[in-house]
Amino acid sequence: MADLVDSYSETNQNTQYEVYTGNPDPCGQSFTAIAGNLSSCKFYLWKTGSPTGNATAKLYAHSGTYGTSSIPTGSVLATSDNFDVSTLTTSPQLIEFTFSGAQQYTLINGTYYVILFDYPGGNSTNYVREGADSSSPTHSGNATFYLNDAWTYENTVDVCFYVYV
Repeated sequence: MADLVDSYSETNQNTQYEVYTGNPDPCGQSFTAIAGNLSSCKFYLWKTGSPTGNATAKLYAHSGTYGTSSIPTGSVLATSDNFDVSTLTTSPQLIEFTFSGAQQYTLINGTYYVILFDYPGGNSTNYVREGADSSSPTHSGNATFYLNDAWTYENTVDVCFYVYV
């Protein structure tokens, strides 16, 4: 059975990121690890229009000040198995991304990381929505995303996510 590393509940969701190539892609959350091999993560996702193709979750090392200016740094540490975005519904649901084989990266207890939902496809009418909270975020990390060729953070937003070892 998997152990929960860190999370921010989807019951807090009041806004979303519209994720498609360039707007932003990828998009996720910083978190604090417990020791263990990364096995899966979940994001609160739904679709608009008819997006096609695969999405993944990606794990990065953390840079910046945790909870204030968290952004990914370096190369991808682990990439999940593919998820077919065309199978999403138009209602929000938790979608699990599995890290298998060599992608089960060993997390270090107390270390900060960034977990991202990555959908390198879609357009302004066919995209994936990722649930977040901008009204009263209480997670000690912050949302982070890639936009306009740079990593960006929002320290007033938390993405709805779960990470497991």
